[in-house]
Amino acid sequence: MKVALYGDFRSPHARGWRDGLVSAGIDVLAISSELEASDDAVRPTGLVSAARQRYVESRGRAGNNPLQALVEKASQIQTLHSLVQLGRGRARRADLADAVRSFRPDLVHALRLPYEGVTALSSGHTVPTIVSSWGQDFVPQASSDPLLRRWLQKYLPKAAGFQHDSPADLDRALRLGLSPDAPTLYAAGNFGVDETQFHPRTSKIPGRVVYARKATSNCNYFGFIEAAISLMKRTDATFVGVGLSRLESEVVRRFGDYDHSRLQLIDEIGLDEFAAVVRSASVVVSPSYSDGMPVTVLGAVASGARIVAGELPQLRDLVTAGADIELVDATSTEAIERGIELMLTTPGRSQSELPSPFSRRENQHRVPHFYDSVMAAHRD
Repeated sequence: MKVALYGDFRSPHARGWRDGLVSAGIDVLAISSELEASDDAVRPTGLVSAARQRYVESRGRAGNNPLQALVEKASQIQTLHSLVQLGRGRARRADLADAVRSFRPDLVHALRLPYEGVTALSSGHTVPTIVSSWGQDFVPQASSDPLLRRWLQKYLPKAAGFQHDSPADLDRALRLGLSPDAPTLYAAGNFGVDETQFHPRTSKIPGRVVYARKATSNCNYFGFIEAAISLMKRTDATFVGVGLSRLESEVVRRFGDYDHSRLQLIDEIGLDEFAAVVRSASVVVSPSYSDGMPVTVLGAVASGARIVAGELPQLRDLVTAGADIELVDATSTEAIERGIELMLTTPGRSQSELPSPFSRRENQHRVPHFYDSVMAAHRD
């Protein structure tokens, strides 16, 4: 089987899906929607893509540049991203069409709906096309963006298959026009947890609490930091904030100097080091307000950590399946703090196996079966 995989290959989710397909014996052509990609992915063309990449590379070098701050603020406006898609959509469609003509795949799989899915479904090729949704594509993105919502209503009926990591997204896709006859797959957006990296065989560091989500807009990372500073006053716990190093000066400004040996705000790290940090954690914290199925939480489950996470329906399903997760109001620092303290001071529950939609080992069989069903439906 040959699959053209179209996604943002800066993302570990896209790279994980590609690696999972390769491990399942599928011939993959990786086509990147963004310039900053590995050498083994087809790179995009177009002036807008190049200008966008120059902006990305300039971030962090401009200091307190007011223009940079203005652009950062503007980038939080969802509709602006759709307007950018208007400017780069033609080049994206041409890149994908060229790759499909030369590779001649059996399937095109676009990761994810904004904007790889929109591009793939509007590019005019005749190869059956699967699209993915990873948690926030419908809410908050499409729900706050009339242009994106219009595109989804126009193009989702053309999707030959649909992969999703949140059960609610299937209902949303059907309401926006996905055919009820289209094959679907519920699976982790990164192809699932690699059990050779995330496992419970590593000894935990007693009292080690790890925030594993970076400084993302859908997570209360300052809530974690404030909770950590408070808990350091009355516990022996130590805290690690992955991807939060740039916040150190702001933390000192807000809360005063602190014990940097007990609260370590570190840079983003590679997957191997990240997996080692998660395996060593007694508690992993993921205070997200909105999400798909967070792969960091799945890695923590597979590693046998106790977890404090935002109250999300899909995580409630994990709790029902046996995961040791305390769900809290992610908007509340006090709730995050209480959740961490509870997990540090009470006995843990015995962990069940990671459900099959989130296991890379299981998805090596589930995904090819899904692809086969899409091709069979297309032939019919």
